[in-house]
Amino acid sequence: MKVFIEEGMYVEEGQLLAQLDDSTMKADLNYSQSQLDEAIRVFNRTKELAKEELASQASLDAARASVEGLEALNAVRKQVVNDMQILAPFSGVVVYKAAQPGEMISPVSAGGGFTNTGICTIVDMDSLEVEVDVNEAFINRVKPGQPVITNLNAYPKWDIPSEVIAIIPTADRNKATVKVRIALLEKDERVLPDMGSRVSFLRKVENATKETPKEGVMIPLGAVSKKERESIVQVIEGTSVEVTCPQVKKPIALRYAYKGFPYANLYNSEDLPCSPFRTDSFEIKFDINGRVVIPDTLMNLAELSDQAVFMGIGESFYI
Repeated sequence: MKVFIEEGMYVEEGQLLAQLDDSTMKADLNYSQSQLDEAIRVFNRTKELAKEELASQASLDAARASVEGLEALNAVRKQVVNDMQILAPFSGVVVYKAAQPGEMISPVSAGGGFTNTGICTIVDMDSLEVEVDVNEAFINRVKPGQPVITNLNAYPKWDIPSEVIAIIPTADRNKATVKVRIALLEKDERVLPDMGSRVSFLRKVENATKETPKEGVMIPLGAVSKKERESIVQVIEGTSVEVTCPQVKKPIALRYAYKGFPYANLYNSEDLPCSPFRTDSFEIKFDINGRVVIPDTLMNLAELSDQAVFMGIGESFYI
């Protein structure tokens, strides 16, 4: 016997792996081929004699049957000779070489002798999958096509995307588990047969309908104030602060955080609050209910400036 492969070698489908001793089979094939040639010559002579009615129809039929029988026998012996060549049934990597040149092999066990039962073991690396035992109490959470993350014991930080192929419809009574087959979606040469692994089953997220993006500007929630169901935005431009109010189009003055217990919502980049300030010298007082008491002089000024609204934004006041 001759062996043409080594462990770790990649072989293509149909590649010659080993050549068994076929000397006896070839001798039988040559003998049957010579018998077939002679039977064909006898049939041709009998056929010519039968045309001249010098041979019976029975002799012609017997010669024809002899040729057909030897053709079938010759085909069988050709197949036996071809079977002495061991070819790769599929493409893959040789992971185990079981026979050496000169050894004897047999398709069945020889009862503990020196006869091997195989040439080698070939693994298709693209068809590697993971088999995991899932507790039967949680098997109802596993579905075919469910996404899975596989981590090899040799590479625990490498997350391999995978998915469930099928759930084997039988349970192990001793371990109370059900076997699940998992396919690796990412192929890599680091994945080897019989490696230990750990899997994490993920919940399959249904594809949600994409929402139409809304146009606008994203602003911090702290920059928005509410006053009588109106939203007021404070804008910082460079080193200045711009405060707006839809009900006060032409403000005269502004007071920020002017109260006994003010709520300051203006901070700088260092997260430090802004100190209370005012842009006017008007005297504004509060009554016992906390409401603003507007002096007559200030009200007259507001009327002159076409502003009849006195508002507060947080603790800031517009006039």
